[in-house]
Amino acid sequence: MGKLFLTNNIKWASTLHNSLLTAGFTTCGEKHVSCTHIYTYHKLAIDNINFYGYQDDYVALSGTLVYKRGGGITH
Repeated sequence: MGKLFLTNNIKWASTLHNSLLTAGFTTCGEKHVSCTHIYTYHKLAIDNINFYGYQDDYVALSGTLVYKRGGGITH
């Protein structure tokens, strides 16, 4: 299970971030823009990436994608 959180309170961000690190999660990505703070964390049992950033743009997600018959995703 991975984690993601978004807040506009830097004190909450710091407290929750430290709590999740103590619980064994590792940071996958973080972004701080103005008063918005977003963090994503790797899943504990599976190596995954749930944060991508390029210049000022970023995508953060948390969840599991399930699809039929292992055929992958097509566009």
